[in-house]
Amino acid sequence: MYHETTTEGNSAVEVIIAESVRELTTAVDEANRTHPHPIVQEADNRRFYGRRFSSWDDIVAATAEPWADGLAVVERMLAELDGADLPKPVSRRRKLRFTEDAGDELDYDRLRDGRDFWRSAPRATSRGPSTITIVADIRARCSIDHRDILWRGAAAVALTYLLEQAGYSVELWAAQAEQAAFSNGDMFLAVCLKQAGDPVDLGALAAGVSAWFYRTVGFSAANLVHNRRPTSFAGYDRPEGVHPFLDRLNGDQNKVVVENVWGHAAACQLIRDTIARLASQANA
Repeated sequence: MYHETTTEGNSAVEVIIAESVRELTTAVDEANRTHPHPIVQEADNRRFYGRRFSSWDDIVAATAEPWADGLAVVERMLAELDGADLPKPVSRRRKLRFTEDAGDELDYDRLRDGRDFWRSAPRATSRGPSTITIVADIRARCSIDHRDILWRGAAAVALTYLLEQAGYSVELWAAQAEQAAFSNGDMFLAVCLKQAGDPVDLGALAAGVSAWFYRTVGFSAANLVHNRRPTSFAGYDRPEGVHPFLDRLNGDQNKVVVENVWGHAAACQLIRDTIARLASQANA
């Protein structure tokens, strides 16, 4: 886990970056027991979280499992997009080609059938990026319903799936930037939900972008900083959001940030717009 104290604007910011949900949850679990003034989350608050927990241990266990309710939301979104007039990303998958006189491999079945038998699989040339970073900004005011928070995260997960199906390699992050997370400072927290090259586990990714994960593990991440006292209300939005800190995640200069999406229709439209933009870049 990466941690540094920096200054952004006039504020001291604790920057915390975890390579996985497991790494973050394990560290927060330990910090909850050792911080001199920890934030303590209520486990039994289904209306706020969107899921009922009996204890903090129950929360920790849930982070290690696919989330069925979140998976259903993502699958509903994918089903709707499948039937829509959706701009398709330019596929990066290698396409088989057969010729009579040159290639990488010989296809004996085609040779016996009298068809072109030399096989090759060149990757189609395109100017668009083949690896894409998606960042779901999971920060939300306490007044925002957990279902609206999930639509934003579901958009990031569905977009990840669609781009992977088209042959892109996607790295997916959840991030939050909080002003006054501490009595004397702010916090930026990011956790990698999927590395480029990892398979797409929709149920696990849905858990990582959920309101319940953000409002339990995400809130409690302030306990990782022992020399600062977390505020009881877990801070509020930094005006610039997560953008000033994105370069710390990786070197991708064209990150897609999923933010300010609070409903089903807006989430689907964001996916359409993003794919159309990527397809346009690839065909430019």
